[in-house]
Amino acid sequence: MSEFRTNITPIMEYFMIAPSAIDRVCRAYSEQWRSYHTTKHILGMLNETPRLPLEISGQRFLCLLIIYHDVWYKISREPGENERMSAAWAVEDIKHYKEGPEWLPALMQQGIEATITHTLEGVNEKSAELVSYLLDLDLWGLGQSPARFQEDTEAVWREFEPRYTRSEFDTGRSSWASTFLKRPQIYHTQHFQHLEVQARENLLALAKTK
Repeated sequence: MSEFRTNITPIMEYFMIAPSAIDRVCRAYSEQWRSYHTTKHILGMLNETPRLPLEISGQRFLCLLIIYHDVWYKISREPGENERMSAAWAVEDIKHYKEGPEWLPALMQQGIEATITHTLEGVNEKSAELVSYLLDLDLWGLGQSPARFQEDTEAVWREFEPRYTRSEFDTGRSSWASTFLKRPQIYHTQHFQHLEVQARENLLALAKTK
């Protein structure tokens, strides 16, 4: 947790987010029942951000999106509720940042809610580039080795286990994988295109699991 706090604090302080709000975000990602949507997931995304072809200001906005995109996470809720609640949390926490662009709240809401479907539907042109990177970073794990991909799948299963049977989880995960396989491409940006083939292979194997 100390590494997580050390990494997110300068970003959040830049946006004039209160120390109590930083504490709340740290507590959220420390929830004991989380096994995939954890500080490790967020840190992995943050660590890749400096490698992206973005200016410093864009990197800051993207890091803020990353920090908040999974901050509210509960199982067995209405579809999309986690993302909408996370977006609302982010918008509330940045309300004291008066020096930012007027479109920042819209970026936070549209960007985080875009992770419901991992598409750019409903995202305005001004926000599209940053949201594209958020979505690709969030799906980075799809393009890992089959063994690492399976480890992530099992971590997600441990989060769902209190609410669903393994059969129900596998069926739902298979359907989820199939939605991505129907798309012309999984990744939105050129930076992540090298993962496309492996991601499709991993998703195809998952889609066959029922």
